[in-house]
Amino acid sequence: MQGVNGPVNGVRGITKVYVVEGDLVLESPACPGSGDREGLTDIQLQLDPLEGRALITGASLAGALRSYLREREYGYRQPERPDGLASRLFGFQGPEGLANRDQAEMEESYLIVNDALSLSLQAPGGRPGTEIRDGVAIDPATRTAKEDHKFELELLEAGTSFPLHFELHVDRENEADLVRALAVALQGLERGEIALGARKSRGFGRCRVRCWRACTYDLATPDGLIQWLEGIHNWEKGQPIDLILGATGTDFDRRQLATLIAKFRVNGSVMIRAATADPGAPDAVHLQSNRRGSPRPVISGTSLAGALRARATRIALTMAQGPEGEDRARQLVEDLFGPPTEARVRKASRVITEETELKNGRCLVQRRIKIDRFTGGTYPGALFAEQPVFGTAAAEVTLQLAVLQPGEADLGLLLLLLKDLWTGDLPIGGGVGVGRGRLEGIEAVLQHGDVKCTFRQERTALTVDGTDRNILEGYLQAFLREVGHQ
Repeated sequence: MQGVNGPVNGVRGITKVYVVEGDLVLESPACPGSGDREGLTDIQLQLDPLEGRALITGASLAGALRSYLREREYGYRQPERPDGLASRLFGFQGPEGLANRDQAEMEESYLIVNDALSLSLQAPGGRPGTEIRDGVAIDPATRTAKEDHKFELELLEAGTSFPLHFELHVDRENEADLVRALAVALQGLERGEIALGARKSRGFGRCRVRCWRACTYDLATPDGLIQWLEGIHNWEKGQPIDLILGATGTDFDRRQLATLIAKFRVNGSVMIRAATADPGAPDAVHLQSNRRGSPRPVISGTSLAGALRARATRIALTMAQGPEGEDRARQLVEDLFGPPTEARVRKASRVITEETELKNGRCLVQRRIKIDRFTGGTYPGALFAEQPVFGTAAAEVTLQLAVLQPGEADLGLLLLLLKDLWTGDLPIGGGVGVGRGRLEGIEAVLQHGDVKCTFRQERTALTVDGTDRNILEGYLQAFLREVGHQ
């Protein structure tokens, strides 16, 4: 019921409805898991029981949008506030201590988010294309797989699309704020800054909406009300979303992060083992993932993060002095990469790694044998074949990672990790004992706020451009102080 000056008896006086649609396309494999442990894989996709298509629930989408809006407004890992845009758009949740607060003070979400069903590349109405990924926990001390820590993931392949549908109900008093909040939230999907599903910090679930459709219904007029009830859409198409919705003041961003984009050439070969369903395939093949309609070799974010974590632990403990320094070194690494899998307290990683394509490499089969250490001869029945990716003159891979809310000590450790990758001392993937996984640096860009530094390898010389080298030295000294190095 609507009174002269506003809603009566808590009923909202809705005067306008904004309808926004867009086609969300996965840019990397995604795992919107179902939580069901009974199946062929440890983590299975969530499928619509009626049509068998992949499902992204409205609750998952709303949660991702809400989190992104909160981070844009207050920064990473900052609490939500009752007067913030996220609380106004989605309703204030409050801390756990306010779970039993007066319901009259709680507000429902102004935004309605529909479930999204996948449109498969092969058959728009059929089951989506999937791929199976093997995962394993690595012992940082030995760089070998931990026993009983292997698992499998079922992933949606890159290129799968989801039609999205949003409805925003507003009244005259809060229209400007709600439209602004919606525009900022949808900018995350437009810019590819929101990831969906499991293991988002390891490159899965990257997605983007490249074109929006939006229309507005004025419920204060009979024509607007009838068009909304009958579903008549006069779409305005394109992007950016803030321009389509007529929102202003959407350029704020209080997030702090450091990004590193580094281009490498492959020195020898790279081998990240992956499962294959082809009975005629070699015993082990390099990981491939669908890109632009065909499988291509990739460097997974999980492999990169595992290698970086192990080396970061080694560097920090080497530079630490005394038991207190070692404890601080371990705490620094755990704060960056998250606690180990056996820890009781779970904490998300602040290091975000991306899955990237290895371009212009050659996949060749190489046969190997096992040697009997006692006789020095071949081991009976131990002939096997592998298919790594070998480097060529044009082969290159661009590794991308980000650190959320970085401190100077974090950046100092990141520089040391880049140095080891650059010189080939830190290999990626398996087979490192036979020389695989070694990279050679070509160019890297490190950016943190106003600081932007470019590294280039020119023959035997390394050039550093774009910032005062004393700033980089300050990062390294901050790291040494953090681990107690004198």
